[in-house]
Amino acid sequence: MITYSEHSGASPEDAIIIYGAAHHSEGVRAEYDYLDMQFGRQGVDWSLVLQALLHHESRPIDRMSIMLADGSAYDVYFDLSEFFGKF
Repeated sequence: MITYSEHSGASPEDAIIIYGAAHHSEGVRAEYDYLDMQFGRQGVDWSLVLQALLHHESRPIDRMSIMLADGSAYDVYFDLSEFFGKF
């Protein structure tokens, strides 16, 4: 079962940790599921502008830059440590 930390995701320091992903693709899918839960449906309520892998303090971090239907933009950071590299 996928669960998420209570971090805000507003910065690499406060990146959302995804727990319970058995492998990398499941963890990435969980990122998109989280965005859908927070912002609505992808392609309708929000669109992905950029997805970038960063390394912050030895942790793999995904930056998901999204644009909402109203034109506002957000960066949401996810800590991939729990599943990064698991296939």
